[in-house]
Amino acid sequence: QGRAIWVLDDVAPLRQMADARAHDGAFLFTPSPAYRLRRSQNKDTPPPADTPLGTNPPDGAILDYRLPQAAKGAVAIEIRDAQGALVRRFASDAVSPWRPSERYFAEAWVKPDARPATSAGAHRFVWDLRAVRPHAISYDYSIAAVHGRDTPLTPQGAMVAPGRYDVALLVDGQTLHAPLEVKPDPRNPATMADLQAATAFARALGASLDRAYLAYGQLQALRTQLDALRKGDGALVGDARKPIDLLYDATTPLVSGTGADQPGIATVSGVLSSLYTDVEGADRAPTAAQRAVQADYDARLDAWLQRWQALRDGDVKKVDAQLVAIGKPAIRLPAIEEIRLEGAGEAKDLP
Repeated sequence: QGRAIWVLDDVAPLRQMADARAHDGAFLFTPSPAYRLRRSQNKDTPPPADTPLGTNPPDGAILDYRLPQAAKGAVAIEIRDAQGALVRRFASDAVSPWRPSERYFAEAWVKPDARPATSAGAHRFVWDLRAVRPHAISYDYSIAAVHGRDTPLTPQGAMVAPGRYDVALLVDGQTLHAPLEVKPDPRNPATMADLQAATAFARALGASLDRAYLAYGQLQALRTQLDALRKGDGALVGDARKPIDLLYDATTPLVSGTGADQPGIATVSGVLSSLYTDVEGADRAPTAAQRAVQADYDARLDAWLQRWQALRDGDVKKVDAQLVAIGKPAIRLPAIEEIRLEGAGEAKDLP
């Protein structure tokens, strides 16, 4: 009807435009304080795409920068905490990591990873205030979806604690810095100690998930290579095949477990992943029950990883020596960024 109320939610760049124009090169605007607000936690079926909805401000820290001309190389944004530790890094040339998941809904409900722009002009990048997403053997899509915004893939990475951070813009050999203050949600009764405890707990869970992912990915790669040596052209037979069969059989319990009381690495990782998702979705200190689950499944994971290390130090090296002796390449175990897991788990929530 021609009547409306318009809210200009962040004018920090306008207030600093004179400073930006005084610089010939790239300019990083000092961001406004970012409030640690959570996006939709709705667990009901999302409204249809054609439902008229308003648009909230972006969730997270709004980072503005200006490039007088297109960057000659990649543009990166780094966020560090008060101790100087790197919290997140975003780069225009970054390759999206492999995330084993199954999308069973329209592609319009998801968005690709955001990257800093490199073209000339003013640009805005939003950091969602989350730490690095841990590696998981499988991810689940949350039902808390908003059409056109994105569907969360959990675990997402825990939200950082309130405090002071440093934002750095790296472009064409320059590194520009600006302070960023992350403030708590004023409606939330959680104390700073609660949030710091949750952050530390999530960090420990994330480390366990990374270890499980690396071991499982390497085991899958090993078993694929062993299977190729047992089948197809150039397959080994007789005595030459026996050590390969023994190694393959020895890795089976690590992958599939040995019963309900001794689940394999993937199942252990799934429990830890669910625990991480629970922790990252709430602003409170971890409970005694959560810590007990972590201790239990960390111990299970440690036991499997010790067995895996023993196999690597023993049987894998023996098979490598055998292969090299007959002119075949040794077994290659991938680094964590090279792993592409097969048979990803199915997500449980339906956006």
